[in-house]
Amino acid sequence: MADEPGVPLSHYLTHSPPVGVRFHCDGCQRWHDVDTADVVARLKAAGLGDEQTGIREVARLSRRPCARCGAVKWETRPAFKLPGQV
Repeated sequence: MADEPGVPLSHYLTHSPPVGVRFHCDGCQRWHDVDTADVVARLKAAGLGDEQTGIREVARLSRRPCARCGAVKWETRPAFKLPGQV
């Protein structure tokens, strides 16, 4: 199951309110959310994927180190927002 790519990012682009991608550092437990459309744009710009890339695959493609601990040990998951939440 660890090698499963996960649900395609295109699925999360259709949600209302929008669903982001949560990057969770397995090194220090810090997390941050990124807009799904921004993740797709970055994947396309780097030639690594598109909206059909699975959300779990995004973690394996990410090479940016954690701002807190410097580790590159990401887990990615959907970041659902409650209605009215910014």
